[in-house]
Amino acid sequence: MVSVSRPSQGASVQFTIPLSRLLHFSSPRVLTLHHGTDSSAPRPQGPLTGVHPASQELPCDDDDAYWCAVSPTSTSTALFSFATPADAERIHEIVEAAYRATGSAAGWTTESHLLDGQRTDLDEITQLIEQPNGGLLTVREDGRILGSCELQRQDDHAYFGMFAVDPALQTTGLGKRLLAQAERVAREEWGLGEIRLTVIAVRTDLIAWYERRGFRRTGVTSPFPYGNERFGIPRVEGLYFVEFSKRL
Repeated sequence: MVSVSRPSQGASVQFTIPLSRLLHFSSPRVLTLHHGTDSSAPRPQGPLTGVHPASQELPCDDDDAYWCAVSPTSTSTALFSFATPADAERIHEIVEAAYRATGSAAGWTTESHLLDGQRTDLDEITQLIEQPNGGLLTVREDGRILGSCELQRQDDHAYFGMFAVDPALQTTGLGKRLLAQAERVAREEWGLGEIRLTVIAVRTDLIAWYERRGFRRTGVTSPFPYGNERFGIPRVEGLYFVEFSKRL
């Protein structure tokens, strides 16, 4: 399963293994594992990007290996397309995992510390898929949906929402690519010069992520729909949304 290319003594060795071995995906993907041949080489500290915490250090078949650090380098090509009704269940699965997962299953985008209950349901997802002025844009590899976002065409801007990437693949750059594709569709296919989104005000980590990508506050705020359990059950008081905008 592991292919080894032995360089000179002391250099790193690269391996390739299917990502499905680590993350239990059906689609074959590839990781590159870099390992040290010196027992004094520092081991990786903290969680490794894109890898389930249980797989931070992996046994290597090479006798000289002391540890293996993992960095995702998929050999598959990501494809972007708007969803069809047949995709609704998979998208629902990803959205709920991205927003409501807890513990080791949660990615950095989870809101489970703020909200209980569901993020959405199949009826809403189907309605978003079938809306005439946009839909749910997806990113797929080997035919499997790995992330999605709502993209609506308004009169003078595009609205971006319900952004979700499978938690097991968060921090791999997949979300950045999906956002970039949404911006491209709005700019090149719809001829729009602006994209807007809203974020719960206390999500400072998510706000910082959008600001690094050029989004700026508009000054517009809107209330969280307290009492409407379709969108979640608040665990804290005072939640509200802030609007952000980016010129395309």
